[in-house]
Formats: sequence, structure tokens, C-alpha cells
Amino acid sequence: MKSKLLIIFISIFVSVTLLTVGYGFWVKDLHIIGSINVVPDPEKLEAMKMQLEELESELELQKSFEEQQRILEEQKLLEEQKVIEEQMILNQNQGAVTEPETNNTIIDNSNSETIDSGNESEEKDIETEKSSAEPQESSIEPGSTANNN
Repeated sequence: MKSKLLIIFISIFVSVTLLTVGYGFWVKDLHIIGSINVVPDPEKLEAMKMQLEELESELELQKSFEEQQRILEEQKLLEEQKVIEEQMILNQNQGAVTEPETNNTIIDNSNSETIDSGNESEEKDIETEKSSAEPQESSIEPGSTANNN
């Protein structure tokens, strides 16, 4: 069985090889004397021209649409910049109207306290916080009783 398959395989291989080699050597030249004029089909040519015109019109529409979108975006940007500039002008005008508070600090050496004319209420709050944080002295002496009758 194996020998039969081997013979069939070798026969197919040799026949394919001989055919390809044989066709490789076969050459036939084609010589054309004269001139050949290729004329396109007028119907196909007309259809191609119409397709070209349609594509060109679509391209023009697309370009005009893109131009309109670009113009709209530029207008939005300009409006945003205008609003920002107006806000800046308003902020500058408000800054010019309200005078900045000056912080006058006077140091009194006798009390070692700083008096701030702009923040007096804050200093009082700080002083009360300091006094509440300090330990309070007890008036009761050790060894004495709470009732002094």
C-alpha cells in the first residue's frame, strides 16, 4: 500500500514539474504593426463627468460649512474675550473706587501692647483668649477652710 502511494505521489510531482518547466520555455511574440486608437465609451465618459461635478459640488458645500463653523467659533471666542475684558475693567474700576485700608500700627512701650487702628476688635478677642487660657489664681489658701465664719 505504501509503495503504491509513493509511486502516485512521485508521478504527480514529476508531471507538475514538467508542465511548469515546459510552459516556462514556451514563448510566443505578438507583433502589432500600425497604430491603435482607444476611444472611450461616450456614455461612460458622460457618467464620469457628472460624478466629478457632483463630487466637486459636495466638496464646495463641505468647505463652506467648515468656513461657517470656523467663523462661528471665532465669534464665540471674541465674545468670551470681550466679556473677560469687561470684567477686568469692572474689577479695575471697583479697585479704584474703594481705597485700600491702611494698617497703622502704634507700639506703646509702656504697656507692651500693639494697637492696630484697623483691627481693634480682633486684638480684644486675642487678649480675652489669652486671659482665659492662663491659669487663674485661687483665693483660697492651702490649709484654710472654705467657710470663713
